[in-house]
Amino acid sequence: MVRPDVIASHVENLLEHMLETDHLVTDVPGQWSVRDGTALYTVRVKNQASPTVEVFSIALDGIRPTRALYERINDLNLRATHSRWFVEGNRVIVAGELVGETLDAEELASTCREVAISANEEGKALHEVFGGVLSFPAEPDATGQVPAAADPRDDEPTGLYL
Repeated sequence: MVRPDVIASHVENLLEHMLETDHLVTDVPGQWSVRDGTALYTVRVKNQASPTVEVFSIALDGIRPTRALYERINDLNLRATHSRWFVEGNRVIVAGELVGETLDAEELASTCREVAISANEEGKALHEVFGGVLSFPAEPDATGQVPAAADPRDDEPTGLYL
């Protein structure tokens, strides 16, 4: 069996390659958080007898669980392939779990991609229906600035001035 610290080092190398960076910020040893659009996902090595790698995102926080929300979560789980959705307290979470000992780049990238895309797209859709708070309100542009909300009057004709 491979030790959790060896798996953590392997995961860190895979993440650096996947994210094209030489230096990742470690939240705590064996745990890294990555922003992707409105989502923040975390990759964590669970230190247990047979170490696993969790990839998870709090897609929505501060919600009040309702029957309609649970029905929507069930629908999302029917479509998910590498992850699962669940409600924990006042949070909606999307997560995947991988076997640490056999983890490869494609498996990690696929799970990270599914969690990030799901948290971004479905998180925003859930937010529109059920309220709550997204991790980030909008994705910054190349300058790091968050774009302002579009003014609905921008689509109106402005006249024919030269």
